[in-house]
Amino acid sequence: MNENEKNNLISSGKIYKVIFGNKRRYLINNKTFYLEKNEEILEKIKIEFHSNLLNFIKKFLDKFRIEKKKLIIISDYLYRKYVIENMFIKTMKEKELSLGKEEIIEKIKNGKTPWNEYLPNLSLETIKDGHFYNLELIKKNQDVEIILGKEQIININEELLLPKDEKIIKFPLYSQDSNNKKLYFLEIRSDLFPLKENLVVNLEVIYSYGSKEPYKINLKAKDTDSSKFSTKWTENIDNLEIKSLDFTEGNIENSNRIEKINRIINSIKLEDVELKLNLKRKKNKLRTYIIEEIEKGNLETIKNLLETNSKIQDLLEILNEKKVEKDLLDEIAIFLASFGILIYDKIKVNDLKFDYKKRVVLFLYKLNNQIKLKDILKDENKYYHIETIAEIAWLDRTFINNLVEKELEIIIFSLKFLKNSLKFFNQEFENEYKKWNKNEQLWRITNKFVNYLKFILSILTIKDKEKLREIFKILDTRTILKILYDIKAIDRKIQIEYPKLKEEFKKAIEKFDREIETEIIVQEKQKKEVGLELMSDLAYTVYCYLTGNDGSEAIKIQKMSKE
Repeated sequence: MNENEKNNLISSGKIYKVIFGNKRRYLINNKTFYLEKNEEILEKIKIEFHSNLLNFIKKFLDKFRIEKKKLIIISDYLYRKYVIENMFIKTMKEKELSLGKEEIIEKIKNGKTPWNEYLPNLSLETIKDGHFYNLELIKKNQDVEIILGKEQIININEELLLPKDEKIIKFPLYSQDSNNKKLYFLEIRSDLFPLKENLVVNLEVIYSYGSKEPYKINLKAKDTDSSKFSTKWTENIDNLEIKSLDFTEGNIENSNRIEKINRIINSIKLEDVELKLNLKRKKNKLRTYIIEEIEKGNLETIKNLLETNSKIQDLLEILNEKKVEKDLLDEIAIFLASFGILIYDKIKVNDLKFDYKKRVVLFLYKLNNQIKLKDILKDENKYYHIETIAEIAWLDRTFINNLVEKELEIIIFSLKFLKNSLKFFNQEFENEYKKWNKNEQLWRITNKFVNYLKFILSILTIKDKEKLREIFKILDTRTILKILYDIKAIDRKIQIEYPKLKEEFKKAIEKFDREIETEIIVQEKQKKEVGLELMSDLAYTVYCYLTGNDGSEAIKIQKMSKE
């Protein structure tokens, strides 16, 4: 344009409409050109342009549900970096794309891939030292030179034990990195099978990029011809037969429970220096008698006792008027919470332990249709959903079945959370150990694991078998086996690899058993026969019931004896 044409264009108002009109248009040219050198206008255009660009990227990510952490935009006109909702966005100029092309061309000529290849972590599940053991075939982020069609040998430093008396030997294959929906076994056959004695062999993995069978396994045994063994990967298509846990309290005594409830309450001496200890000792028996009496149909009798017993009124007065120190107030509240929802409106104190809040609302949960677990827990960490269900379900055996009727979605959601949490727990175990060991709080690790296991077992006690099947339908066989993979790996670390944790685990089990007055007993002979004598009884029980393993016949879950 000449000067006259420029002036005519500007005076026509078209340029103004293009820049500031309702419809946004952006003119980008690679030559230095501007209509007016007004920094304020240019800055306004630039800010609006980048704002609209970021909005476009957000919509693009939402529309296509892109969840990547990094994004690259090819442009010569944008800022170098952006950050949107924790996503890092980098821009590259077109000429930068050509950098490194000679190196890439050279790799392709030599049959190599133009990228770095990391094979997914692979391990075989075996048994070693009295517990399940994951023998790694491919370590996490193992770097292997990838050449199309060329076999790469990966030597395994550990030995594999082939068990005797098996005609065909199978080892489950697991990967923490792969999203493959199929399940595989390493199947080993030989004319030497069944072996008369266990046989130790060495392994080597042969990886061939681009092959139909990229992974092959060779076995080498001392004084044995390797050609006598054949290996192949076979798909596991077996369905798991999850067993329900039929825990019964036994015959409810016909003795006068109301008399026993009164005796427990009246035995509490308010001036006793050991008042706090006595409240702790007697709350479980009180809770048991109250729940049993209501299950017999004597709700009105319990309500009447609550209104007329003078010791209960005294305890309520001490609690509501805060006449003693905070620790004792909490113990009084937890003791009275044995009456569950029946006493909820009588307690006016708000700053009590979460332990009390869970019990007072969730014991006898079925008596109030308005009360919902999700309202009690609110925005608590999702782990507390699992901890609460595990605790209350074993303290009040009616709770889990009522929860299924009222809030099935909470159980399903918690089960999904459990799957991901166990995986993270297993992968980050060493870091978790270092953190809590430094703070002298290793009990946090074992308590969490115990709660996860108790949660699974509590679900298996659901009486409605159709509902139980519906719950586990959300988890396919592969997912359940991965849950078990993490449970077995974590239990091995606690029982064998971290001695301090073994002691903490024992304390956690004893504390929980005392609290619920129930114990799990597994015949040691049963575990020893399958080489799992060092696996914890609790983890072994979960393993047996989730797989339908015959080991569940050797397990007893029973009321703790008075001795």
